Amino acid sequence: MLFRSHTVAAAIALEKHDASAAEMHLAEAVRLEPDDKRHRLLLTAVRLESKSPAKRDAAIADLEAMRGNPATSTDALRQLLDDAIRRGEAADVRKFGEALIAEKTCNFHDKLAWLGTMRRFGSPRSSQYLLEQIGRAHV
Repeated sequence: MLFRSHTVAAAIALEKHDASAAEMHLAEAVRLEPDDKRHRLLLTAVRLESKSPAKRDAAIADLEAMRGNPATSTDALRQLLDDAIRRGEAADVRKFGEALIAEKTCNFHDKLAWLGTMRRFGSPRSSQYLLEQIGRAHV
């Protein structure tokens, strides 16, 4: 149960915009409860925002590894896609977005978000295809 105090402390640190303290507490929560995917995903999210290239690279490597696990694949792809959008990397946006919508656990919200992303990154043909898929799935 000690890991819970670290997750609460991490949440408080994030509210105070103290990413360093949040990262420390989340890393400890991962150490104490290594099988809890939520801690790992939160830790990678904090590390993706880091100014340290080494921490960002480690977070991306962790997320790529999580893609191989059905329990974490969709969440990892969501984070990788969000990061690619933030960086404005069109090739990565397309790669991670297409992988996300191919996931069995991809939901309606993911598809709508992907539609908006494709329009923003200038892919009208893909947008039309996805609109057709969404329409078929929810008619």
